Amino acid sequence: MAKSKKKATAAAEVVEEVVVPTLEYINFDKIYASKLNSRQEFDQIELDDLAASIKKVGLIQPITIRPIPAIEPEPNVILFMDGVYEIVCGERRFRAAQLAGLTSILCSIRTLSDAEAMELMITENL
Repeated sequence: MAKSKKKATAAAEVVEEVVVPTLEYINFDKIYASKLNSRQEFDQIELDDLAASIKKVGLIQPITIRPIPAIEPEPNVILFMDGVYEIVCGERRFRAAQLAGLTSILCSIRTLSDAEAMELMITENL
C-alpha cells in the first residue's frame, strides 16, 4: 500500500503524488519490535512451522518497517534515528526468519507517523 500525498500545482488543481516504499535487505540487529503492536505473544509451534516453511521456500512477503522516530521537536515534524527500524507489519515473519537461520530480511521501508503505522498494523490484521 503506497502512501499518497496531495500536491497543489500552479493551476491550483490537486494531484496525487505516490510515495513508493523502498525494498531492501536489512540485518536483524537493525530491526526492533514495535511498542505500538498489540500482539505481544506468539505461538512457538506456529513460529516453528513458519520457520520450516521459510527454510523450504524462502520468505514470500517482505515485512514492513519504518525508521524509529527519535523526537518530535514541533507538531507534525518527526526526526528519525539513522539506520534503526521498527516493525510495522510482519513481526511473526521476522521472528520465524530468525529461527530459520537468516541473517537479514527483505523489508519494505516506509516513513510513517505513529498514526499511519497504527493504521497499517490494524489493516494487516483484519
